[in-house]
Amino acid sequence: LCNLIERWLRTCVAQLARGNIILWDGSLTAGIPGNPTAELLKILRVARENSNIVMGFSKNTTLRFLEWRITDLLNGYKPPCLFEIDSLPLSSPNFMRFLGRIYVAKLARGGCAFRLDIDRAVPREESVTAVERLLGNEMVYQGYPETLRLAHIYSAFTASDVIGIQRLLVKRYGLRVVAQSNMHRTLFGPYGTRLGD
Repeated sequence: LCNLIERWLRTCVAQLARGNIILWDGSLTAGIPGNPTAELLKILRVARENSNIVMGFSKNTTLRFLEWRITDLLNGYKPPCLFEIDSLPLSSPNFMRFLGRIYVAKLARGGCAFRLDIDRAVPREESVTAVERLLGNEMVYQGYPETLRLAHIYSAFTASDVIGIQRLLVKRYGLRVVAQSNMHRTLFGPYGTRLGD
């Protein structure tokens, strides 16, 4: 459901925005669950028709070059720097289809390096200019665009939010909250918690 809503939002933004840089959380990779190739291609096409450039920032990536994480390739380089890795022989699963030109970007001193995908149909020079525009117009925190950072912060529900939403649903629609079973807690009591439980 989340992937469906996110695709719908991406489609709306691609249709409504004109001449903008559109930032996505994650890569421009299709063929993985939740990212059908045809739909992703359509969103990118609509964005280009409206003179938008789509950039996808990935905090984590499975792509490797000679067993090195691609984000480690910029260690020792002074930011801001952008390293295109499209022509390198990368190790990745065969079912993935890369719809973006892949870069490693280190945008701020003291910040981290991130995988950055930019719509492959956008000319290379335009892509680099778009990154320059991004740096000139966007705050960067730890090398990550502030807009994406804030989107993460504001799109997550706190425990209080969840309790409030549950209470509203119970009162308004007569629903009842069903506790999710946790086999570890059932079997092991307070010792049955795992990281993230």
